[in-house]
Amino acid sequence: SLRGVQMRGEAAHLSVETAEGPVELAADHVIAATGYRPEISRLPFLEQIQGDILTINGAPLLDRSFESSVPGLHFAGFMGAATFGPSMRFIYGARFAAERVSRHLSHLGEGKHRAGRMAVKQPEQAGATV
Repeated sequence: SLRGVQMRGEAAHLSVETAEGPVELAADHVIAATGYRPEISRLPFLEQIQGDILTINGAPLLDRSFESSVPGLHFAGFMGAATFGPSMRFIYGARFAAERVSRHLSHLGEGKHRAGRMAVKQPEQAGATV
């Protein structure tokens, strides 16, 4: 368990409680992996359509344009990590997501059909839920 952090010069000094007792670590960089899970059920404003959104372990199943199984509902960033990988959890993935979503939306504005719609025949087989 993390007990405290102090900067000393250019290094971060972490006080950590381990099974063997307290330990102090010095590091150049610290990355906090909080363990948050993306879950549609945690978004109360989507309550009326939650049952229409296909999910993988609670996260929305997305097509290549970040669109969910509800037409017009896109998820980028953290909520896209289950489909597109862990880079979506960070700023690094924002450009990729923005380009995909904006390309999809611009095609819709041109009167083209839904270019990126997913075809999910049996969601149970892919570990998805309805």
